[in-house]
Amino acid sequence: MNLDVIDNKIYVSSLEIARVFEKRHDNIIKSIESLPNDSFRLLNFEVSEEVRKNGIFEKPTKYYNLTRDGFSLLVMSFTGSKAYFWKTAFIDAFNKMESQLKTPKIPENYIQALELALTQAKTINALEYKIQNDKPLVTFAKTVTDASNAISIGEFAKLLFDENIKIGQNRLFKYLRENKYLLMNNQPYQEYLEKGYFKLIESTYETSYGQRIATKTLITGKGQIYFTEKLKRDF
Repeated sequence: MNLDVIDNKIYVSSLEIARVFEKRHDNIIKSIESLPNDSFRLLNFEVSEEVRKNGIFEKPTKYYNLTRDGFSLLVMSFTGSKAYFWKTAFIDAFNKMESQLKTPKIPENYIQALELALTQAKTINALEYKIQNDKPLVTFAKTVTDASNAISIGEFAKLLFDENIKIGQNRLFKYLRENKYLLMNNQPYQEYLEKGYFKLIESTYETSYGQRIATKTLITGKGQIYFTEKLKRDF
């Protein structure tokens, strides 16, 4: 059986219910849509759609995501020993999933630690805004930058090696340029700066012609997560 977690809430789809209880999905849909169109149905039966291929054609299929309460109401009329087994199995699965969501997950690697930091940063930012709503809002990208260390491309290449992505600094620069994340001077396109994937820092140095400014590209915590997942698919 398969349960889904959407926005930290647990659902089971009408497609999964039809599969497990060996019922026609259109009959499951009819049962749901015959319920009173009240607040309970609105909160516990969320309509959705997926596209399925039939040969060369694509056909949208309507289905519902059900909460535990929605599931319990729907299957109340299902009878028989097999139905009883699956009812209790689903309720047990809901309970276990709820317990997992309530238990903080300890990060097992660097990327999971970054994801946790980003989630915490979003929560802190929301609370601060609620308490001090007279202050200007800080953009999400800025929040991420403050919450997680921005690192150089070379440092990021070393972290990727730990994630078994053996790309190296030079190939990483080349990849980012060829895929239009970085310009030829290794500075990010404005689009990805605004998305919060990169950060530019400036430093000054002395030459025989006077003081000069050097610009260095760093990858933010948000960018590290984005590019790690992308590189896992591409390499």
